[in-house]
Amino acid sequence: MIKLNVMCKDHRIDIDFPCSEMILQAKMMEIHADNPDLPEAYVMEVIEPRELAILEGNTHNLDEMNYLAKRLDSFTDQEMAQYFVAAQYEGFRGMKDLINLTFNLQKYTLIQDISSMVEVGRNFILNNKGGMVRGEFTDKELAEKGWEIIRSGKAEFTDYGLLYVDEDMKFQAVYDGENFPLYYYDSDHLVTAEISNNGRKEYLFLPCEDLAIQKAMFRVGAQSYQYVDVQLTDATFDNKEWFDRLCAMAKSENIYSLNTLADALNDADMDFVKLSAAMELANVSDATDIAKIAEHIDMFVFIENAEDDEAVGHFFIDNYSEYSLNPDLEDYFDFDAFGRHMREEQGGEFVADGFVCMEQECDIDDILDEDDSMTMGGI
Repeated sequence: MIKLNVMCKDHRIDIDFPCSEMILQAKMMEIHADNPDLPEAYVMEVIEPRELAILEGNTHNLDEMNYLAKRLDSFTDQEMAQYFVAAQYEGFRGMKDLINLTFNLQKYTLIQDISSMVEVGRNFILNNKGGMVRGEFTDKELAEKGWEIIRSGKAEFTDYGLLYVDEDMKFQAVYDGENFPLYYYDSDHLVTAEISNNGRKEYLFLPCEDLAIQKAMFRVGAQSYQYVDVQLTDATFDNKEWFDRLCAMAKSENIYSLNTLADALNDADMDFVKLSAAMELANVSDATDIAKIAEHIDMFVFIENAEDDEAVGHFFIDNYSEYSLNPDLEDYFDFDAFGRHMREEQGGEFVADGFVCMEQECDIDDILDEDDSMTMGGI
């Protein structure tokens, strides 16, 4: 976590990063920032971590601060120490360099224990190469690498240990200072969307706050969602048919409608087969209406693989107490006629995957006629 005390127009406030777009916007409004949606503020104090005190006394972009905090959140204690030592070594003070450093830690090996040259060599290879296969190096080879590093004269003493910088490894400028690189902070989303405009691209994790969409469009230089191309790159759910459907929608629906749909679908218990059946019953295909159906999926009855009225009749008898039947009478009961009655009474239909209808006293039109403001907007 990064905790700052920032100032704007003689107003000061503490902010903890990372934080949501809504919280950041509210903080900016408290200190009367000229544009709360594009937050910049003068950093009075870095409360924690103190290693970032280099940021004090300057104005910084707080969206960049939020991104940096998310990157640092994923670091182990060893990586954090490695990061701060490398930042001090390079003399980095700007947000662009500090963000890029998070993608270049393999260039900087921090050696905190020199009692074993085998461990020094292993530490270097694990950091520099990103890992190694079991048995790839013998202890002798690892020790030789450890001695090579120590004897090179390039390992410098720091407060955290010896820092060895691989001068042969190029520092990669992953962040260009305008558009944030793809980074998965958590898995609490449905799909990843790449938005692009004139060769510039940003990534959104849907569902997200509408403000996140606005900021991403600004960073790619688009004045409106009409000017961005949207492409879904991956999903956190395992249903290729629905992912393909969402990919197709991304080409025709605007990003806000797609975000609303992602919000409605982002439920671990979502039954996509039932939803497809409900969509077929309701005869809807656009994102806004599908979102409404998804939000009210419990108002639908779905009998998977049901092929005839007899199956429908059995389902209602077996699952609804008001239609319960004495087992002794089942041989004399006309399930086919009862199922046909329920299908007609409930306005149900046989669809590709079974049978679907509305629950009693529920109506599709009531769902679809809901005010769009109930399903549009941030989460």
